[in-house]
Amino acid sequence: MLNRTYKLILNTDYYTISDGKAVDHSSDASYMKSVIDAGRELKIVGVLDKEDAFESYIGYSHELTMSVIKDISGTEVYAAQMADKETDIFTGLPYDGITSTFECNARKLGTYEEKDPTSIMIYPKDYDGKQKITETINKYNEDQKASGATDKVIKFQDTMKDLVGGVTKIINGVSYVLIAFVAISLIVSSIMIAIITYISVLERTKEIGILRAIGASKKDIKRVFRAETIIEGLIAGVLGVGIALLLSLITNIIVSAIWKIEGVATMPVIGAIVLIFLSIGLNVLAGSKPARMASKKDPVEALRTE
Repeated sequence: MLNRTYKLILNTDYYTISDGKAVDHSSDASYMKSVIDAGRELKIVGVLDKEDAFESYIGYSHELTMSVIKDISGTEVYAAQMADKETDIFTGLPYDGITSTFECNARKLGTYEEKDPTSIMIYPKDYDGKQKITETINKYNEDQKASGATDKVIKFQDTMKDLVGGVTKIINGVSYVLIAFVAISLIVSSIMIAIITYISVLERTKEIGILRAIGASKKDIKRVFRAETIIEGLIAGVLGVGIALLLSLITNIIVSAIWKIEGVATMPVIGAIVLIFLSIGLNVLAGSKPARMASKKDPVEALRTE
């Protein structure tokens, strides 16, 4: 790229004035060749490599910008359009305000003025700086609206916010799918816990009869099976949180080594505690029906079971 040269032509170079109208010659090969041959020669003098850049730009000096604006303002097409701002230079008719406006023609011809920019791009150095700039512009707009100067309200676009918003939508979509899978897993696991507890009741029917025979109440039988489900839920919750923490540490090490991003996967302490209690609650809920069945068994019939 550094060894090649390029030609700069003006927006107004595509047109000539005929009968008071601008005629487009962009499809005329011989005309465009003469324009390109007469164009200003440019050359790339350097390439900037930024690791954190997510967009590519061709940068040029302020002097070149001012020179182009000056050259355009000296063309016949520019003079014809600026001489009559009420008439469309391309059609020779007044502007209709919908498909044709003076502002549209100004952009098409590249007729800009330094004191009247069409847009300003601001590059904050960090996220906090971006927030302060956004707050400042919003406050300015509120003040202008309050004073009735709605024509001075600044219209701006937060590119980073739009980018993050798009990524957030994707992440939310993936999260909803994962939540659906987790919900199915919880339902299936709850059913399995209930089945296991029910099988435990069947296998320990004689034990239940002995406990009832020596004076255990129905509530005592319930407590036995409820205690088992609580212990199972506690072990399952602690094991699940422990494995998740281990995987988080491994993920953080890999991501940090490859992409230099720290702390991509974290688990809040409150979240871990809630998950453990959720595991206990689901186990108790799933085992409550078999526990009630065990407490209702007749002691005499239970003792006869082999």
